[in-house]
Amino acid sequence: MNWKEQVLALRIIHSNMMSRCYNPRCPDFRFYGAKGIRVYRRWHNPNVFIVYIMQVLGPRPAGKLPCGLSAWCIDRKDSTKGYYPGNLQWSPMKASQLNRRPKLKKLSPVPCITSTDQAMIPT
Repeated sequence: MNWKEQVLALRIIHSNMMSRCYNPRCPDFRFYGAKGIRVYRRWHNPNVFIVYIMQVLGPRPAGKLPCGLSAWCIDRKDSTKGYYPGNLQWSPMKASQLNRRPKLKKLSPVPCITSTDQAMIPT
């Protein structure tokens, strides 16, 4: 990945991170912003965030998933804390997915029992 591609990828990562933490219309806001996960104030500027990542974590490691996406993402070391210096790392997507909260299974709707139905139930 050349320099321009690295910067573009980090801009997308930054935009997604900010949306998850601050945009209530983002589908993942309930797992991040609504739970108090915040972004280090200086990193609200994407350029400051990109410089930090490149200097401290280095460029994204090489590797792609079978679908063509990168096999690496930025992950929080401690998932109960926000996006702050010292709490980020490059992680393989598979490891990052293991660091997620389990999703709740959707329950099928329970049919309503009307008074007519209730009268038909033997006692």
